[in-house]
Amino acid sequence: MDQAANTHAFKANSLRTPQQWSDAWYIYTQYPSQSELEQADQHDELADKLWEIAQQAMNAAAEKQKGTPAGFNYAAIVARRAGNTDEAIADLQQSLKLAPEDRSIHDELADLYESKGMQDEAVDERTTAINLVQTTAAPLLRSTWPQIAQTKFKHAKAALARAMAVDPADARAEAYLGMIAVADQKADDALPWFMTAAAIEEANARLSGRSGTSNASGSLAPVAVGLGMAIDMHAAKLLLMQKKPADALRLLKNALSAGNRVPVQGRYVPVASSMLPGDNFDPTTEMPVALNMATLMAWAHVRAAQAMSMSGDDKGAEGECAAAMACQTSAPPTVDVGMPIRMPVALAAMVLGKSALDRGDAAQAVDILSGHGIPYSEQNKQFWQEYNDLMNQAVQAANRLH
Repeated sequence: MDQAANTHAFKANSLRTPQQWSDAWYIYTQYPSQSELEQADQHDELADKLWEIAQQAMNAAAEKQKGTPAGFNYAAIVARRAGNTDEAIADLQQSLKLAPEDRSIHDELADLYESKGMQDEAVDERTTAINLVQTTAAPLLRSTWPQIAQTKFKHAKAALARAMAVDPADARAEAYLGMIAVADQKADDALPWFMTAAAIEEANARLSGRSGTSNASGSLAPVAVGLGMAIDMHAAKLLLMQKKPADALRLLKNALSAGNRVPVQGRYVPVASSMLPGDNFDPTTEMPVALNMATLMAWAHVRAAQAMSMSGDDKGAEGECAAAMACQTSAPPTVDVGMPIRMPVALAAMVLGKSALDRGDAAQAVDILSGHGIPYSEQNKQFWQEYNDLMNQAVQAANRLH
């Protein structure tokens, strides 16, 4: 009866809602007719009658099964329908005391907590519910994304501490703490978190045969290596800031070894597993975006080039830059490689273009630097200017040769 009442209420709402559609020139709106409004009233009237019957039946069932999980569940449904959320919460809490392993009750209670804005309690209930069937800290990890975006770091750290206790084998909690430290401008605190995350993810990779350090062969799905690559690259970036190129290069080679096992056709789709909170925002929408495997590999090659250059291996650095550019140029002609890959490719092109210019090969420098379409933003304003200055210098040098 309750379901039937909800169905009629939904139909009534649909009949009263204006319908919109559009073509290439206009947006059309169709408002409900008088006949449709009358039908909606009839559905509402029928819904109320059905709900009254259902309420009487559930009240009787709650009384008959008083003191049992089912009795408390029936009472909670009646209370929630009447708008008595606190009473419904109390009923479900009593039900859980008697049936703590009933996942549906945990989920229902989480919904009620969310309706009252009690987000921490809701996350705890969802975590308990899902861990009845599998070990995961996913609800806790998910809850930290908006907290980190809003710089509610203390709140996020508390949730991540609980996440580590729930699933110590999930490297995301440590990686998220590293992202918090970076956002809080505490690079020295961030590196240990990322190194810990890298160690956990590497252990998982070795157990599943997808580690870049193993002799395992065969193709890998992008989702299987995305998180590990993202963690390794963040750790490598911090190691380079601390002038530790050898340690950075070790992580980057591991990441690239795993990435190379992803088939070419799988390298140009977004890899959601590589996403970390506060990372890779689209400057036009200010929304986080998932990079594809080709972009992740291009960045890894650029970081490896930086590590080699820091160690005095300029030839090796140029090789890594060429590999970074190949991540874009080797894409099948029908594939959209995406906008984010242009930044690491442009960084690599700048290194190779400058090298060609230093050798006196201005024509090659122009060829290397041309056609990259670097996305402009306030964050990369200085690089954008330096790139264009180098391009102008190469063009002028090439013109002098003719």
